[in-house]
Amino acid sequence: MTLIVATLFLPYTVHFEIENTSSDLDEPSDKLSEVALAFPRPSGSRTESFLATSKRTSLSILPSMNSSGFLGGSNSPQRSITPDVSSAATTSQNSNPDAEKGNGVFDSNSDFVNGTTSVEDFFYSNPVARKSNIGLVALNDEKSEIYKPSERNDAKRGPSSLRISSTNPDGTTVYSSTTYIQPKSQATAPVKSSVVDRGMNKDPTLSSMRVSRPSTLLRRSSNVGNLTSRSDQAAQNREQAQKSSSQSYVFDKVAPYGGLSKPDLKEFLIHPENVFETAPWTVTDFDKGNGSLKNAVRTARQTKLVEKATWVGALGMPCDVVPETTKTKIAKQMRLGYNSEAIFLKDSDFDGHYRSFCKQILWPTLHYQIPDDPKSKAFEEDSWVDYKKVNQEFADKIIEVYNEGDTIWVHDYHLLLVPKMVREKLPDAKIGFFLHVSFPSSEVFRCFAQRKSLLEGMLGANTITFQTEEYVRHFFQTCNRILLADFTHDGILYNNTTIKVNTHPIGIDAKSLMKTLASPEVTEWKKLIKQRWRNKRLIVSRDKLDKIRGTKQKLLAYEKFLTENPEYLDNTMMIVVCLKGKSGDDDLETEILRIVERINSKTKNISSDKPVVYLNQDIDFEQYLALLSEAATFIVSSMREGMNLTCHEFIVATNEKHSPLILSEFTGSASVLVNGPLLINPWDIKEVAYRIKQALAMSEEEKLQRWTQSFNVVKNQDSQRWLQDCLTSIEQAWGEQQQRRNFHVKCLTQKAFNERYNRVSSEKRLIILDLGSLTSTVSVQGSIINPVQIQRVLKTLSDLVSDPQNVVYVTSHLKRADLTRKYRTVSNLGLIAENGGYIKPPQSNHWISIVEEHEFQWIPSVVEVMEAVSERLHGSTIEVEDCTVRFHTEKITDVDEEHQMSLVGDLITHINDLFSKENVHASLVDKIVVIQEANLAKRSLEYIISTINKSDEHKFIGSILPQSPSEKIGLLLIVGGSRPVDEQLFIFGDELAEDHKVDDTLTIQIGSITQSVASERLEGFNEFLTVIASTKN
Repeated sequence: MTLIVATLFLPYTVHFEIENTSSDLDEPSDKLSEVALAFPRPSGSRTESFLATSKRTSLSILPSMNSSGFLGGSNSPQRSITPDVSSAATTSQNSNPDAEKGNGVFDSNSDFVNGTTSVEDFFYSNPVARKSNIGLVALNDEKSEIYKPSERNDAKRGPSSLRISSTNPDGTTVYSSTTYIQPKSQATAPVKSSVVDRGMNKDPTLSSMRVSRPSTLLRRSSNVGNLTSRSDQAAQNREQAQKSSSQSYVFDKVAPYGGLSKPDLKEFLIHPENVFETAPWTVTDFDKGNGSLKNAVRTARQTKLVEKATWVGALGMPCDVVPETTKTKIAKQMRLGYNSEAIFLKDSDFDGHYRSFCKQILWPTLHYQIPDDPKSKAFEEDSWVDYKKVNQEFADKIIEVYNEGDTIWVHDYHLLLVPKMVREKLPDAKIGFFLHVSFPSSEVFRCFAQRKSLLEGMLGANTITFQTEEYVRHFFQTCNRILLADFTHDGILYNNTTIKVNTHPIGIDAKSLMKTLASPEVTEWKKLIKQRWRNKRLIVSRDKLDKIRGTKQKLLAYEKFLTENPEYLDNTMMIVVCLKGKSGDDDLETEILRIVERINSKTKNISSDKPVVYLNQDIDFEQYLALLSEAATFIVSSMREGMNLTCHEFIVATNEKHSPLILSEFTGSASVLVNGPLLINPWDIKEVAYRIKQALAMSEEEKLQRWTQSFNVVKNQDSQRWLQDCLTSIEQAWGEQQQRRNFHVKCLTQKAFNERYNRVSSEKRLIILDLGSLTSTVSVQGSIINPVQIQRVLKTLSDLVSDPQNVVYVTSHLKRADLTRKYRTVSNLGLIAENGGYIKPPQSNHWISIVEEHEFQWIPSVVEVMEAVSERLHGSTIEVEDCTVRFHTEKITDVDEEHQMSLVGDLITHINDLFSKENVHASLVDKIVVIQEANLAKRSLEYIISTINKSDEHKFIGSILPQSPSEKIGLLLIVGGSRPVDEQLFIFGDELAEDHKVDDTLTIQIGSITQSVASERLEGFNEFLTVIASTKN
């Protein structure tokens, strides 16, 4: 069995290696910048030094490459490129401790460009902003497997030649020999409102820890006006850069697959020496995507939980400019060496799918941020077409590699349509879908223009798994409201299929993380942090620059905390690791920098550390773990988040200090880490400020107690258990669906129903509906919700009774008063109470008693038996009606559920055995034991048919039924669930058809997988309402 894991990005990507030549160094082709982007280094690779001296140097790349920006495409800010020097452009710390580690850029012509320094500089020297322009860096990864094309004449490389130079202070120039690049996107009509970072749930990557010092960065801005003017000027510069970039293309749209907009560029690429055709390439780890998923699959293979795992996804790079021959070689190497099936997406399709639909429509709406940016073109562009196209490519690839018995596991909101697309071609496949992000309420989800298609796409899976019960409840209500789908405790009933819906929150690999915490690197960083901030209480947070993350609210709360508690000003520091993606919300960043500057202005001593350290990039993972280990508290202030795993990492990292966690109640982690964290509403600034003080002043005993509770959850509910639970759920759901098929109960189709229903010409249709269990409520996360909208039921009943050919009865176990009150708004509706004990015909306000008085002699004896059991079940009650006795257990709370069900089961068995001669039967309905005569339902139906077929008189309670002319029943329609009384009606209905008392009988069982005598079957009552409503058309 193979586990096929479908996720947007593969765990691997490809970097192309470019080597220099000794010739033509002065004028290398500027066309390379149109198709290639520099890449700092492959994940996990060692840095290759290309500095000829240990002196500080200024690195530069050819202007033609620098003009396109660093990993930013045509929408990147047009400024000096500043990747991580310490990790990509210098020697390692051990080999060259004097090499430059900072890469702050300062432009004398502007107030502020960038201002970051490494932790080493921040610790031991006075940071100095230095000019540094870096376009490409020299790298070497001895562990990476490199596929090299056939030997070629290096002297004829042509456009693939590339020069990287480093200039020493003495004027000498040093050339590097090798660099890594990736293709550049050829989509020429990008979304102009925002360029979204293609990393989701990005794990910390290995890089130098650079500390932003807002007081230094903004040292020339003494008022808000200056800062605002700089922000406006920056926005104008970006717009001008984008305009210039778009004007540089000849055509507005990208050419067909494999082609390019610029004719000369096309000629360059189809040249026999195309850079991506001749250059060697390296398969390396892709540092974006979901790290916990990768770790879980890897561990599952190592422990033999999964025999084989195959990844299906896209490479983390544009693909248009890569020749087909190279793609074929890459795909083969990924398949054979990395168990991965690579999908080469067209650049324009990817942009429309990911940058437009996913990041500007799906992502914000799923997090309760309905996009309404007037500058956004996400809704104007046809990004939905691109989204469907990419999903179809994933589905096609899955179908291509699938073998019978494989399990298909689809992940996250990028691929919502894939389950249905695969199901259409592989109806018997095991398919699971896991949504890593939050799922909003139905009021929010219904804002999607494509809401129905998105839901139906997910419902193609056997199992849909969410992070929390809250998201399950929202999904139930959304499917019910938009698709009119039924649901039970187990899942969604739609299109005659039951889709299992459950929760299995994702976790982290706690054991592996603990080993990393004990590594020499983390230990050394912990020592450095202790030395640097010896007397400081560190408040740490790590977010992306996104309104959803609540960074602004967190800083406002910290500001309020310092204002109300000035004694903490000199001994408390907040370190904010804020990852800025390509989208770059400049307005939000401006607000954050204002708050940071305002907080840092509170300190009187300019030589002391500032209260806020703002890191505007990710940091080395070992440094990050060291920060968590030394933190006094960690704050997660997300406005909405599926599962925040950074706080799980903090709990493991603080195993020595047991520092408290401050956690937003709107994250999925808040429902998992029960009683451990200090929960906050991030919108309540006053509450967050109070929680900060509470965390810093917490006693050691309370810290240990809270940490222990949280740590036990993180340790036990790790990524490995999550994967095992999800796969088990998929297997069980698939088995249950196969079991349903094996019962050979025919599923009713719309066409078949219409044929039977409309076959009746002048005769009557007698419709018996058992709504007792079909409209019952479901409890999810403590909330009682009804899968059937009562207004829809009443509307359907009104439509049915309005047809003069129909005689409609609703039967139920309810007593007369309750049944009358429930359906009082539907005129001409017949009612059958207490499972057939009483009948209220249409057009009558009086009830007919089916049972004679002498038949009630068994009731006192049954009550006596019940009283004996009631004494052992505190909270139970006994209710005696005219022909029914009920034993209520739904309000019992202080009795073990297993013990309660055991006593109830014994009661039912005892009554059925003891009173079998009196034909008395006990059954359990919605935690109520109902005892009455066994054949009441049959007797009531027999009476109703007799009143329709011929004139008759029966005894009434208070009145006599008026006589009616004899009429023939053309169709007897009986709809019920899985109760014994329903089976009685199904059997009796078939007997009536065999005896020719009715022309035709149609029996429909709804929502049960048990064997039934019913001739047809539907999954849910809402499906029946949809089927019956179609008869009006």
